[in-house]
Amino acid sequence: MKNFLAILSAVLLSAHFTSCTVVTPNAGEEAVLIHKPVFFGHGGVDDVPIETGLSYEWFSTDYVIVSMLPQKFDEKLDDATSNDNTLLDFSTQIQLQVQDNKSPVLIRNYGANWYVNVIQEVYRNTVRNYISKHGPFDLMSNREVLDSINLAVKSDMENYITALSKKSETLPVTVVNVVVGRAIPNDK
Repeated sequence: MKNFLAILSAVLLSAHFTSCTVVTPNAGEEAVLIHKPVFFGHGGVDDVPIETGLSYEWFSTDYVIVSMLPQKFDEKLDDATSNDNTLLDFSTQIQLQVQDNKSPVLIRNYGANWYVNVIQEVYRNTVRNYISKHGPFDLMSNREVLDSINLAVKSDMENYITALSKKSETLPVTVVNVVVGRAIPNDK
């Protein structure tokens, strides 16, 4: 009887631990749980993120790891036109940071690919718009012009996020910095 109880306990423990999802966000990350019940209950995004550590969840629960540190998103703009229609190439970067404990709101409203879904095209178009207001020589060598573009794009992106947050659900993201590199003449 002792052996039977020991075997039964081992089987139950192994079934318990193999039927769980292990969530382990690292320092500077939050895990957002997405519940998908198999038999009863309701699913959806859990409102409380899991911070650094270890958590066991039901096997049907998915999760998304969200970095809470500033994230750099690089964009290469090929064939951007200056004010005289000269084709120029640019490397740009926007740094965004998800607000603390707001990662569930971000995932619920905009998905795991929130940058691509909501920010990327607006950012690219905003940078192109400001580039088209300046001449090619200023874009290639005038640091003051590039700094003014950085500030203007950052301001426009902050305004876009604020307007989006007022119009629909909150977009809990802060614009940390924008860097538009100097223009490189197009090979053509």
